[in-house]
Amino acid sequence: MRLSALELSTLNTVTMHDPHEPQVKPVQGVRETLREPTLGRCSRRLLFMHETPQDLIALQRLVDESYEAAGRHLLSIITPDRRLGAAELAEKLQGMRLLVLATVTEDGRPLAGPVDGVFYRGSFYFGSSPDSVRMRHVRHRPAVSASHVPGEEFAVTVHGTAELIDVSSPDHAGFRQTLLDIYAPRFGADWEAFLDSGPVYARIAAHRMFTFWMPPSEGGE
Repeated sequence: MRLSALELSTLNTVTMHDPHEPQVKPVQGVRETLREPTLGRCSRRLLFMHETPQDLIALQRLVDESYEAAGRHLLSIITPDRRLGAAELAEKLQGMRLLVLATVTEDGRPLAGPVDGVFYRGSFYFGSSPDSVRMRHVRHRPAVSASHVPGEEFAVTVHGTAELIDVSSPDHAGFRQTLLDIYAPRFGADWEAFLDSGPVYARIAAHRMFTFWMPPSEGGE
């Protein structure tokens, strides 16, 4: 679904502002920067996303630059009509999204496994126990790759650097609240005590991000 003029103008307001983050001023000309064909197949659910207009601009730039640097084989599969723009990607990645995360062992081997992923402000975040193997890898060798592949019709892959964060810090109050909004309804109010008991979270600072969406004409949703 294409965005209406009203929905597009919403990108210049505080509609997508996270109340737990500092106020971000609207970007002049964001409707020209995030063109309607780029925004593409979004619905009114975007009104509940955490991403600000600036976040979406940065995310779109990352996606565009990733494809500019992609190889011939990847480009032959992920053609322009099979790519998601920033806003439609953020819309699809609300809530918990299971990631297959690959870290690097001491002898240079990849080690992949599932983790809970949360897409927030244009980046993937993941958590684990502080004494887990993957977090030990991240502390010493922060290069990671991650993929979210819920089915053949949709996939997102990122390559980047894992940056450990402190969810108790005021700097990450918005992300902390997002975690509570996702998990407290499922596991009860005591989940906040679990959050404070020691799990570690990291943000993937992506230098490449590739999206894939199969149009309905090809069997997608």
